Amino acid sequence: PKILIETLNLSLCFLKYVFIALYSGNAKKHSLKMKRPFLSSVCEMYLLILLTVKNFVSDILIGLGCNDTVVFKIWCFFKDTTMLDFEEIFGTKSYILILSLLSQMMLYMLNILDDFDLFEKQRSFKNEDLAEITMFLNNLLFRTIWEEKELSQFSHCQGLLLMLYNRDCKKHFCRKEHWILQGFKRRILMKELDSNTNRGLRMLIQLPHIFPHQKVSMKYSSCPYSLFFCVN
Repeated sequence: PKILIETLNLSLCFLKYVFIALYSGNAKKHSLKMKRPFLSSVCEMYLLILLTVKNFVSDILIGLGCNDTVVFKIWCFFKDTTMLDFEEIFGTKSYILILSLLSQMMLYMLNILDDFDLFEKQRSFKNEDLAEITMFLNNLLFRTIWEEKELSQFSHCQGLLLMLYNRDCKKHFCRKEHWILQGFKRRILMKELDSNTNRGLRMLIQLPHIFPHQKVSMKYSSCPYSLFFCVN
């Protein structure tokens, strides 16, 4: 069909643009940051396309993610330019655009790859890369809710995080206790939850995996089933 041919052409153009953006010139940090506006413009174009032709979102994303190297290189570009600094990410629209499209591409990639391809062959990402991404997304969404910022701008990041969590539950690629908050953050968060603050409840509903489930289950054992289901 004509639309699929056009989708493939768009995907190939995207790959070409990304390779130009990421591989031209040297790889020093200041050089990479100079390429950020170009890459974010490409990402913004594709986000607009995804909103416009909703019936073909999966076809487009599969086409975009057909080159495993590109998905990984976009993550490396994002990591190297931001140094995973949340203040810089929150304050820069272009980083949010890049992260949004990257999250959608990874979501569809994870839907396609089975456990053997993902964990044994480690296509696209090594297991330690996936663990690093989950740690970053966990902290990003925690900061977003804690500082009461707009969560909808990271909706695809949240979907990707939950997808990675479900895959880790099936076949562990993260260390034990990787998902649950530790130390000072955990104590503060449990205090918020004990006080029934709006922030604590939002954390419980949006990021239930960061809580020690046994303690939370005991606390909310008499609550409505819908909330208890979110925790477990």
